[in-house]
Amino acid sequence: MSNADFLVLGGGIAALNAATAIRERNKLADILMVSDEPILPYSRPMLSKSPLAGAPYGYPMQPKEWYDAQRIQFRSATTTNAMNLAAKTITLATGELITYDKCVYALGAAAGRPPIKGADNGQVVTIRTAQDMRTLKSLALGATKAVVIGGGVIGIEMAWELKKAGILVVILEIAETVMARVFEPKIANIIENTVRESGIEIITNVGIQEIVNESSMCVRLNTGVEIPADFIVLSAGIRPNIILAKEAGIDVQHSVVVDEHMRTSDPFVYACGDCAQLNDVNTGTWTQSQAQGYIAGANAAGDHLVYKNDPAPLHLNAADTALFAVGDLGKQPNNDYEMYLLKSTAKCNPWAVNMAGGSQGDSYCALYAVNSRITGAALIGDLSNMKKVHDAVREQKNIQCLLQEVGKYEKV
Repeated sequence: MSNADFLVLGGGIAALNAATAIRERNKLADILMVSDEPILPYSRPMLSKSPLAGAPYGYPMQPKEWYDAQRIQFRSATTTNAMNLAAKTITLATGELITYDKCVYALGAAAGRPPIKGADNGQVVTIRTAQDMRTLKSLALGATKAVVIGGGVIGIEMAWELKKAGILVVILEIAETVMARVFEPKIANIIENTVRESGIEIITNVGIQEIVNESSMCVRLNTGVEIPADFIVLSAGIRPNIILAKEAGIDVQHSVVVDEHMRTSDPFVYACGDCAQLNDVNTGTWTQSQAQGYIAGANAAGDHLVYKNDPAPLHLNAADTALFAVGDLGKQPNNDYEMYLLKSTAKCNPWAVNMAGGSQGDSYCALYAVNSRITGAALIGDLSNMKKVHDAVREQKNIQCLLQEVGKYEKV
């Protein structure tokens, strides 16, 4: 049996920030991190950023020496099988029992896997871990055609990376447009047209019957149309890792339920990141996980910090353009929105292209407001107003004031 004053379950940014916050407040406590991945915590958003062009993935955010200096014990490739709240213990897959005084539950999420017949073969890969990227890189060697199922940020970014590698790519999206869960149709159509113009085929409103892998592989649609592929990337959101908490008796809905201090229904367990929900919301974003992890760790160590649900930004870099979006983008059915879609009167300037990830093509700014107060904003192409619109959404600024500040745009 092992003992830990503070046990952190997980190996992502939420877990890392939790351990960091604990050590800042308690220099003597024993801190143990347990992760089922075989490597140190790394930047998950970087997995879809130029992985086939040699960009590093799975690179640790902190080196082993940092953990040693902070006296944080890190166990990799270690699975937790059970949690006993009354005894304040966890049981590892090896059978080892670990006791704790406080626990931070930061087990994150797995890649979503819709129940598509035939999706369990080795030529279908999700994008969630560094091992997934190693598998993808192996599948891409010598491949000429691929299908990406899912037209969200990861799906579009992966389609673009494959296209840059010389592979013909088709995106299959069940909704009417790509990114329909995030954007209303005007902006979604601009994004979709930009992706199409980059040379990536998109088929929307699709129903997938099965993945066929006989003499050759294809995705068979409900219409009977077959889309051939050497391999398939499945990008269908996330599935929070809640089973351990649920079986232990912690309050769980679609994610682990927490309050504004990141406390669960058990007073000795905190939760944060992709596996946690506050006020029924789990955005599944990197910035949310960063902030929640730190607050969970700080409060587990005796602090009293409050998590404020700061609007989490969304970034996309693909198809020779860039996208930044934040806040409520016209998707709440009970709100009466004012919507301004603006188009730049000039192409992107060099600063926007080189420093902010913009493109040489058209640029757009979309602003959404309720009762003249800004709820959300999206920038496509020129991202030089990124901080300005993010602050405006955070402060719920008057939309007319922001319209005077965003620069040379004309209303579409």
